[in-house]
Amino acid sequence: MRRFVIVGFSLALSLAVPVWSLGEGLGLSDFRILIEGQSTRSLRPLQQLSEVLDMLGKPGEIREKTDSHYAGTVFVEWSYEGCKVVFGKGGDNAEAFFVTRPSYSTPRGIRVGDSEQKVTISYGKGEEEQLSTMDHYLRYHVDIPSSDPVLGVNYFFLSFLIKAHAVAEIGISVVSQGAD
Repeated sequence: MRRFVIVGFSLALSLAVPVWSLGEGLGLSDFRILIEGQSTRSLRPLQQLSEVLDMLGKPGEIREKTDSHYAGTVFVEWSYEGCKVVFGKGGDNAEAFFVTRPSYSTPRGIRVGDSEQKVTISYGKGEEEQLSTMDHYLRYHVDIPSSDPVLGVNYFFLSFLIKAHAVAEIGISVVSQGAD
């Protein structure tokens, strides 16, 4: 049986390769978002709902959405000023975080507003998805076997939305493929 945890953007998965990464020396510690003023804590995929509430507080808005890329899968999006958190419907663990403010950063110091060049120096070339003449995503990922045999492999993604050569959004997410 295969189980996919869905995120809010289209992903191409390589299901045949159990463990690998795309990016310069990426490890699991790269798939988190640091919050300015909270030096010891960070947002990360699979984080428990209670931890997210403890760090960010009550969300300004909670919306249920349907993901058209994955057969109508329903997820819940919590909105904060400059941050969105995605949970599977009824799930207790965050599947994705998307930030649009420079008060959040990656462990390698990338913030919204930084140059595309700074991203590629820090993370390497990445996988590019062109959105328009000036806008595209740079994506990086690492595939890590889950400690839970039912989940199989966790695919961790880090994405940078680049608009006019600068970071406009940073996203981290996880997709889990269950074992057959």
